Order: sequence, then structure tokens, then C-alpha cells
Amino acid sequence: MHKTADKSSTRIITWLTSIVVTIVVVVLPLGYFLISYKYIAGSIETEAEIKARLISNIISQSPDMWQYENIRIEEYLSRRPGKQVPEIRRVFDNKRNVVAESIDEIPSPTLTQSASI
Repeated sequence: MHKTADKSSTRIITWLTSIVVTIVVVVLPLGYFLISYKYIAGSIETEAEIKARLISNIISQSPDMWQYENIRIEEYLSRRPGKQVPEIRRVFDNKRNVVAESIDEIPSPTLTQSASI
């Protein structure tokens, strides 16, 4: 009788240990990386929206000629707060032609965010 009880308790302990190890090894790091990814993606999205508002101001000041203000738009695109994280910033016209861009060499993998002007 004791042997059956010992086997049963050994199985339960092994099963509970497996669950705890799985949580520690898989779930916790996965949760950390997902939260980190969401934070970085949110930061990029916020910066894209800020840049879009700045470019919108340029467009509203001269709605007929804004496509020809490349230097001014590129100067706004080159401004970056904090760390100088490599990124590619572009402004497109209605026909999806590039009006202005600021390009840094980006190692993969990359995150992509955009904001409408």
C-alpha cells in the first residue's frame, strides 16, 4: 500500500515541478519580451505621430508647394530625441512618391510604424 501512495505522490510532485519549471522557463521570459516589444512599438508609434504633426504643419503652411520643401522636411525628419537609434523616416505624397527621407543603416529585425499626415 505504501508503494502505491509513494508512486502517486511522486507523480504529483513531478507533475507540479514540471508546471513550475515550464512557467519559469517559458512563460516569464515570453511575457517579458512581449511587454518590451509593446513598449518599443508604442514609443515608435508615438514618435511617428509627433513627426507627422510637424510635417502636417509644414504642409498646411504651403499646401501647394510643400513637396518642394525637401530640405526643411528632411531637417525635421533628422531630429531625434534621446538615443540615436538607427531608423528610416520617409514622407510620401498622395501618389506614394517619396518627397523626403532620412535613412540610417538598420540591422534586422526591424519594427515598422507609420502615421498618416
